[in-house]
Amino acid sequence: MKRRHRRFWGLFLVPVAAGMIGWAYAAAGTGGMAAVAEVNGSPVSAGEFRGALEQERAGVIDYYHRTYGAEYGAGFWEAGYGGEKPEETLKRRALREVVQVRTELELAWRHGLIPDASGEFLREEMEKENKRREAAIRANQPVYGPVRLDEAAFRNDYMAKLERPGEAIRLAAVGLHS
Repeated sequence: MKRRHRRFWGLFLVPVAAGMIGWAYAAAGTGGMAAVAEVNGSPVSAGEFRGALEQERAGVIDYYHRTYGAEYGAGFWEAGYGGEKPEETLKRRALREVVQVRTELELAWRHGLIPDASGEFLREEMEKENKRREAAIRANQPVYGPVRLDEAAFRNDYMAKLERPGEAIRLAAVGLHS
């Protein structure tokens, strides 16, 4: 079983790496819909990458504090610590997060659990969920968590539901509509 997984990941990650040609770190500061990378031919928007940057930020600050005693402040992101720069570490971790999420979405799509594996699909599902939450509030129904989810919070919740076996089957049965 382990050999099969290694072979699958090897075959799956080669196109991921090839799709990252044209990657531009600076593009993360552009408009939300501009593509900054590709994962298996699917564009990753600057907004999606920016969300991953925000999600990884605290962990990178903590890593440099614990590992090098670095204090967060002016110049932190550009400074070098033991041959590493926090800015580059943050970008690398954010990219790894985006690739992991997209890979998991692709696997869920290939197994028929979701109808689409694109970032656009995930954004559409987020908007549906936010509208559902807003309608529930207007109808005085309970809403667990924030009234409106941002991309990072929605992505974490959505991916967690896909990872729970019974939940993934339920999501597939209802077409992912809550």
